[in-house]
Amino acid sequence: MSEKNKERFVFELTKRIGKYLITSTDLWFNLCQSTMGEILKSPKRVLLVFHNYLTIFENCEIYGIFPEKNRFINVWHNTNNTDVLVDSIEKNLVERK
Repeated sequence: MSEKNKERFVFELTKRIGKYLITSTDLWFNLCQSTMGEILKSPKRVLLVFHNYLTIFENCEIYGIFPEKNRFINVWHNTNNTDVLVDSIEKNLVERK
């Protein structure tokens, strides 16, 4: 996709759903701490994470487009086993300190 088409795509997307996008200027939102209850209370409840290929300009978070490389990613959520989940959460918390 050309840079011009990427720019047009981002423009059209933000024009259509921009009022629902969580942006970096939404100070109430913290990826690691915000609850679903807080998100659902806000009219802005869409967190848009794009593959880095689509980020065409710096500070795109202002418009509600977050490059995936900047997001908190944790593998433990990919399990339905409670023991594995709890163990992974504990390991992750230790690693983050």
